[in-house]
Amino acid sequence: MPSATIEFGKQRKELNARPDRLDLRDRPYRPPLRPIRPRFPRKEHIQIFLPLYEDLILDQGKEGACTGFGLAAVINYQYWFRDVVEPMLALDGNKKAIEAFVRDAPTGKKAAERLVSPRMLYQMAKLYDEWDGEDYSGSSCRGAMRGWHHHGVCLEKTWPYRQRGHEFEDRPDEKGRIGWLEEAADRPLGAYYRINTKSISDMQAAIQEVHAIYVSAHVHEG
Repeated sequence: MPSATIEFGKQRKELNARPDRLDLRDRPYRPPLRPIRPRFPRKEHIQIFLPLYEDLILDQGKEGACTGFGLAAVINYQYWFRDVVEPMLALDGNKKAIEAFVRDAPTGKKAAERLVSPRMLYQMAKLYDEWDGEDYSGSSCRGAMRGWHHHGVCLEKTWPYRQRGHEFEDRPDEKGRIGWLEEAADRPLGAYYRINTKSISDMQAAIQEVHAIYVSAHVHEG
């Protein structure tokens, strides 16, 4: 599969998500008929919530598993928004209550225990994408979405993305092999829509409505 390797400082990243083929079964996204906010998220919300989110930022390392990591980031963010952002917004500016919530918010190790498995999403993407077999690096967003749709996704601690020698885990370890399917079924994919990538306003509306979108992009040299 074609891929591109780029450098971020001293790190090298392999980017090899393929463009998805058009599928007429996709439901196109239609933005709701209401104004897009002039600024989203608000500056004060960034100042409050970004420090709480930093422990959830993922790093795919050098392997071309960006489809799994990208989708895992979207799923993690949706659960984080539900469990952290929405309850805090419901406090409606109560400063003392917000300060207490921030102190108790699930960050660090506690937050990491809730992260979903990029490895499972990546393996399922290769199982359901448009190419035969699984002995290759990279996949498509469509493959990852289909895998999530059919199987859900388990937690990262159940199917960890770890390296054993030079081999990555293509299945859960001994502890995770019991119950990972049932655990994955608790995190299913609901409705999803294909966004018109030529419409910036459609993407802005989708981000404002559901907080995160899953995309791939061409990265040019330089």
